[in-house]
Formats: sequence, structure tokens, C-alpha cells
Amino acid sequence: LASLPLTAHIEAILHANNARDAEEDAAHGIITFSSILGERNSVAFYAFLVGAPFVAAAVDASRRSALALLPMLALPAAIRLVRDFARGKLQRMPMRTAKFQFVFGMLFVGATLLPSPSLPAVARNIATFLRNVL
Repeated sequence: LASLPLTAHIEAILHANNARDAEEDAAHGIITFSSILGERNSVAFYAFLVGAPFVAAAVDASRRSALALLPMLALPAAIRLVRDFARGKLQRMPMRTAKFQFVFGMLFVGATLLPSPSLPAVARNIATFLRNVL
């Protein structure tokens, strides 16, 4: 289960490649998932693949480690990717998605390897501290 967020981004790279090549593939009779989905649904699927791992990181932060929020640093890049995909700027999209996946992956793995309390535990500690100070 821990690998699913990274796997989703790997699929986003492949989906971006298929979306970019959809017209050429159709001309040669090649059917891909991107061509089956159509342009609008293809954008939604790409957005899901890029965005879902952020939800996983947030859930992980609430259950295991506050540092699991580290991948959120890549969120602005994810938003740019989805926006550009929706605008049809697909020529360099597979490469850009791969670079994004590397950054997200490093933050995700780093957050997994570095120990820290969960977000609820951090909130309890802060509340206890404030009660004692005030």
C-alpha cells in the first residue's frame, strides 16, 4: 500500500505520454486508455493520478507522522501540471511529470524514513504546552 502514491505518479507519466500521442496513435489504429477516455475524461484521470497521492500523504500525517506532509511541498508543481495538461500543453508533459514524480517521491520517502509524531499527537502536545504556559 505504501507504494501506491508513487505508482499513481508513474501511471500519470504513461498517461501523459499516451495523451500526447493520441492523434498519431489513432491515425495508426492504436487504441490507448487515453483515447478511450477522450480529452475531457483524460484530463480528469490525469488530475486524479497526480492528486490522489497528496490525499494519501495527508492521511498518513494524521495517522503516523507529521512529516508525512513533506510531499505537500510539491503541490504547486502538481497544480501547474494539471492546469497545463488541461490546456493541451502535452509536448513535454511526460518528462515534466517524471521530474515532478522524482521530487514528490524523494519527499515521500524522506517523510517515511524520518520519525516524527502524528499530527494529532503534535496538536495534543501543543495544547498541553499552552495549558501549562497560560
